Amino acid sequence: MKIGFIGAGNVGVSMGRFFNNKGLQLTGYYSRSWTSSKYAAKQTDSLVFTNIEEIARVSNILFLTVPDNALAEIVDRLYKSGQITKKHLLVHLSGALDSGIFATFDDNGCGCYSFHPVMTFPHKEIPCHTIEKAWFTHEGNEKNLNDFENMISTTNLNAIKIKKEDKVLYHGGACVLSNYLVTLLYFGFKMLEFVGWEDDLSKRVFMPLIQATLENFEKKGSLALSGPIARGDGETIKKHIDSLATHDEQLLDFYTNLGRLTAQMNGKDFENILRGDLI
Repeated sequence: MKIGFIGAGNVGVSMGRFFNNKGLQLTGYYSRSWTSSKYAAKQTDSLVFTNIEEIARVSNILFLTVPDNALAEIVDRLYKSGQITKKHLLVHLSGALDSGIFATFDDNGCGCYSFHPVMTFPHKEIPCHTIEKAWFTHEGNEKNLNDFENMISTTNLNAIKIKKEDKVLYHGGACVLSNYLVTLLYFGFKMLEFVGWEDDLSKRVFMPLIQATLENFEKKGSLALSGPIARGDGETIKKHIDSLATHDEQLLDFYTNLGRLTAQMNGKDFENILRGDLI
């Protein structure tokens, strides 16, 4: 298999380095930025391509690692290039978009897949062992399926198939578990600023608790819940609410909404807890 990348950002460079490390042959990179392509090619012992037609011609697997809003344009350019044959695999790594973005190739016979890494790529130097430990979700038209599965097995990637129609909701869940977790932590630390704690101190004190909570959740799920809602301590919750009301209305809304959801998860009614009615 000969793998080419269209897009030389964080994902493209990191995945290319991973494939190269696993012994797969990379043809190279095509990107709007010559500098980015040159860096990616150097990192992966591959070539820089100056047009999309050439990289399509010499590669039989094309990874489209561009922003979601650029995918449709790249797919259109690939289709118009006339270089995509029924032996090709076209793969994008978007979380929100499914393989339907390749609809123009329905009559072509090539394999079309979405292959989403359940991880973040904050920079271009993601270690190979980090990628190897991550999971990938995939769906597609199942054409050239043997080639697609061979790529996964050869690189020892953890992969699970999902339904095309579930892709958007799946990605929404991923956003909550990753992106909104950052939001939750941010607002928690924001509350500590009101007592004069700086961010470094808050992290030093509370990161062990956060990590322990995640470990408990991994073992017990929602049964890992502790604290005032778990024990029905409405008086403590009311004190939190009264204190937040004097500091930040936005944080107050955030706290009470999370409280209602937490109570619901725990099989309780938030208002009943505040009233002291635990029946």
